[in-house]
Amino acid sequence: MKNEVRQWALFTSITGIISIGCYFLAILIPLKGFFWHLNSFSIGVLLGVSLFGLSKIFTQSIFSIVGGLLSLLGGIFMSYMLILQHGLSAYNNSGSSSNGIQAFNYIQLSTDIAFDFFIGIGLIFLCVQMIREGKIWLIVGLIGFVLQPMQIVFNLITFPINPHEKGLLDIGPFAALWLVMIYLLSGRVYLNKK
Repeated sequence: MKNEVRQWALFTSITGIISIGCYFLAILIPLKGFFWHLNSFSIGVLLGVSLFGLSKIFTQSIFSIVGGLLSLLGGIFMSYMLILQHGLSAYNNSGSSSNGIQAFNYIQLSTDIAFDFFIGIGLIFLCVQMIREGKIWLIVGLIGFVLQPMQIVFNLITFPINPHEKGLLDIGPFAALWLVMIYLLSGRVYLNKK
């Protein structure tokens, strides 16, 4: 069992750090073509599986199980949303008529909210488990317990438009930095469970 926890901790750290690296690469460096698609489409998959892995290093409870599953679904929605966004961008760049583009844009915006909602609820469950784990996880869990409900509430207030487009704080970069803390702590679990 101890070896399985170590494997999940290593998996969580690696996939999590890569997902956050892809996220910041996507918002900071304009990529094109194949590399743009590969980077963007990887973010949700890696985020979802890393948070599912996080649920496996904690004491198994309803909070860790539900949190892991909802976070995995959130990662799936994120990938779906990014694929829709890339499709919309390709359509816009093709010179085709714009009939239906506004409707399609609202579909992808709604999918973005679905991602935030599933990942936010999943992370709230994982935060409850972090708080129950105690020690440094308590502090990290409390930080997330503030960030994630803010993300959900802001999204519900401005639905279907993204909160930052309506002048509200974009929680995404703060959540990404919070996730880096989690992934580094997961690496610590891997190193300490020898």
